[in-house]
Amino acid sequence: QKNRDGARRRILEEELSGEEKALAQAKAELTQQESIRTGDERNYQRVLDRLQKYKDAVERHEKNVAALKRELNNVK
Repeated sequence: QKNRDGARRRILEEELSGEEKALAQAKAELTQQESIRTGDERNYQRVLDRLQKYKDAVERHEKNVAALKRELNNVK
């Protein structure tokens, strides 16, 4: 049981590390895209629409990180 818990903790920690890296990358991409303004985006809604997929990625990675941290807290 202890070996299995140790292996599970290690796997969760690796997944958490990967998700944190992905979150940092997603935030960097969002920041980069927020600074770009193309000429066809005179209407601000077009800017919001373009940025939405980047915001969704950041939110998804944040939720994954939170879930992995919760799971790690539950491992004995």
